[in-house]
Amino acid sequence: MKTAIRTFSILIVILMLICSFPIFSYASYEEYSFYGTEGKTEYFIIHTNAYDEITEGYIVHGEIPGMWLEISGGATLGLAGVPTEDGEYVVDITMTTVGLGTVDYRVTVYVNPAESSEGVPVVTKNPTSETVIEGDSATFIARANNARQYVWEIALADAALTCEEAAAYFGKGVSFTGYNTDTLVIHNIPEELNGAYVWCQFVGAEESVTSTVAQLTVTPAEKATPVVTKNPTDETVEVGGQAVFVAKAKYAQSYCWQLVSPEGVRYNCSVAADDFKGLTVYGANTEQIVLDNIPIELNGYRIRCIFTAGEDASSEMAHLYVIEKDSEKDPDATPAQSPDVSQAPSETETPADNPVNSKPPKNNGETDEKTPQKPEAEEPSAAPETDDGGAKNNTIIIVAIIAGAAVAIAAIGAFVFLKLKGKI
Repeated sequence: MKTAIRTFSILIVILMLICSFPIFSYASYEEYSFYGTEGKTEYFIIHTNAYDEITEGYIVHGEIPGMWLEISGGATLGLAGVPTEDGEYVVDITMTTVGLGTVDYRVTVYVNPAESSEGVPVVTKNPTSETVIEGDSATFIARANNARQYVWEIALADAALTCEEAAAYFGKGVSFTGYNTDTLVIHNIPEELNGAYVWCQFVGAEESVTSTVAQLTVTPAEKATPVVTKNPTDETVEVGGQAVFVAKAKYAQSYCWQLVSPEGVRYNCSVAADDFKGLTVYGANTEQIVLDNIPIELNGYRIRCIFTAGEDASSEMAHLYVIEKDSEKDPDATPAQSPDVSQAPSETETPADNPVNSKPPKNNGETDEKTPQKPEAEEPSAAPETDDGGAKNNTIIIVAIIAGAAVAIAAIGAFVFLKLKGKI
């Protein structure tokens, strides 16, 4: 009897431990920065990514004199109180949400010195001028002690308005974020904003103060120097086979692919089919070039792409290796040897270093009339397999363990009951 009761108790403990193990969990680590004023009560609201209300919040380490945490529900947490010293304070906050485990936040609180009796903001940082390429983003930062509100403004020759309403005025996909914080970001900047002036107005308790003015300079994309973002890679093909090379550059207005012999002779790919019998070229003036029906003569050649905008830029060289078709079938056969490239020019040489087909034409992105249409793009590689099945199997196993434990407990309970009744 005692043994049955002891076994029953152990099973109950095991079941409670299993049930307390979280099948689903949620983890996040977010960072926030806030500004407060010494001697003032401040409320900083943190919005979590959780779907349930916060049930617990506390400071794990770090202290803010006179400041405490305040939970307001609805998945928000506030910091309130009266800081007694100015300075920078870092606080780690752990919040427990219903059904989603714990969510961690790191909060940096910058406490400014106490306000002057006049309540006038004191500028501590002015924005600096920025130069960007058309379509890029620009960031402006300004700060002031005692500021209760930040209002960013922008002006051109014919308009001066707040950045909150500027997006609708300028159009062209431009957008403004952080226009009521100390950091303003202008996204997708059009050329029309070249020469614009930007500044921040700090609103205090009694007065407002304005930062110095910063200027925005916008360079048209066609005048920018291309920035290479992808270089072509080496290819090995059989005689008569096909090779695909891809190169990309930001701000590129036109593309010109070149074949370079081991001796350093350059051939613009748009006319290379005239120099190599049977060769077919697609996309010689695009970011992807396809060489088809490749002859053995191209073994050991290199290929690169010249990007043209305000200035020219070149991708790195990629090698093309061509082998005989029956080399893989005959074990005694060896691949065609690459010619000696010891005398080949440096990959960093400019097209003007060689007189043969040296300078790629600036065609503003138009393809050569002899260039066939670009073939269909390569098929994307299959998406990597995920381990969702493993997660589902783990969940099924846990549920099965719980069910089995419940059945065992029920059986033991029935056994004990019948034993007590004297029927066993």
